[in-house]
Amino acid sequence: WALALDPLRNSHPHSLCVPNFVADRVALSTRSRRPLAIPPIHIWGAPGIGKSHSANDLALALGAPLRRHSMENAQTTALLLGTERHWSTANPGIIFEQIVLGTSANPVFLIDELDKAPRNASYDPLPPLHSLMEPTTAVTARDASLDMTFDASLAIYVAASNEPRKIPDSLRSRMAEFEILPPRGEQALQIARIVAARAVEQLFIPGFSSPDPRVAHKLAHLTPRAIRRATELAVATALINDRRYLKVSDLPDDPFDDADFKVVLQ
Repeated sequence: WALALDPLRNSHPHSLCVPNFVADRVALSTRSRRPLAIPPIHIWGAPGIGKSHSANDLALALGAPLRRHSMENAQTTALLLGTERHWSTANPGIIFEQIVLGTSANPVFLIDELDKAPRNASYDPLPPLHSLMEPTTAVTARDASLDMTFDASLAIYVAASNEPRKIPDSLRSRMAEFEILPPRGEQALQIARIVAARAVEQLFIPGFSSPDPRVAHKLAHLTPRAIRRATELAVATALINDRRYLKVSDLPDDPFDDADFKVVLQ
């Protein structure tokens, strides 16, 4: 487990609180020989600093499948726990699909944009999360479309938000909360090297070289999201010039001149 969490620490040196929290829970599990139970995690901070990618990498470290659910465009509560059976379009929810029909009792659910969930007097998509994030009630989770109960108590929830004050206190009290601050100094350089190399790798271009450290240094003032975008643009420029490696000159001059996409190198 320690070795599995090391890549997570290397990729996200500005948010070590998350892998350290998970490592504590892993230690409790291995010493007690009980199933791994990780309380719901809430990570929040400015847009683009790697919250969603941190959840992705956590799932990889745990060897667990990941299912993402964005609350920003949630229209019904049915996506989590199914549609009521009297509807002709009734379908199971993603919790049932991942746990009962899947391969793992503890999949990772990324609940993204939690603070942007639409809420009004007649509709609120958040109530199912109250019972799902409470182990005593999650052990008898009910899927509405099948009218079937199942044990969802080992599911791992990672919620991400920008403005936690918009999230009900009743839900926040169920989660371990961590503020993710923009990386600084060597942290920013380390993240730039890893993100740029991963961006090139994920483009699947045969024979394309991993970025030179000078490229990462040029990108280190940007957030991970902006680094990925800038690297992709630079790769396209290199290919247009019939090269399979990056030059600093391939990078956009200032691709994202927005305060939300900048980090501090001091």
